[in-house]
Amino acid sequence: MYINGINNLYNTAFAGTKDAKKVARTPEEHFNHFTELIFNHLYERSQREVPENGKFTPLSASYNIPNTNNRAMLSVEYDLLEPKTQRRIFAIACRKDSDKIVKSQLFKGSKSEILAYLNDNTNREKFINTAKKLSDSLDSKE
Repeated sequence: MYINGINNLYNTAFAGTKDAKKVARTPEEHFNHFTELIFNHLYERSQREVPENGKFTPLSASYNIPNTNNRAMLSVEYDLLEPKTQRRIFAIACRKDSDKIVKSQLFKGSKSEILAYLNDNTNREKFINTAKKLSDSLDSKE
């Protein structure tokens, strides 16, 4: 059997640009840049995937913390005590290739309050500071 033109068995639709240059960032610029990206990403996903009432699959986004072996994560989950109406936002730091994890609640509220929290730029600095503290606590436990 001859099938003409089907020689690529893998989906290669996503590819980086050829002329893209790597940008050297300081750790502060790294934190600010990626925090903005994950807040925007979770805002968009929360609009679509978080219901007004009831349980849902938790949403999260993460990035590598510079000069460490840790990852910073922002998570939107339903409240275990009041899953019908309340949602929580957590800052999480976890060790790469390990089960070590530390978690801190940043905010609790309804879906509309969660969306307002994610859209507010002043909360990003709070996340950065919390992620740094959580990462430091992971490093001190070694």
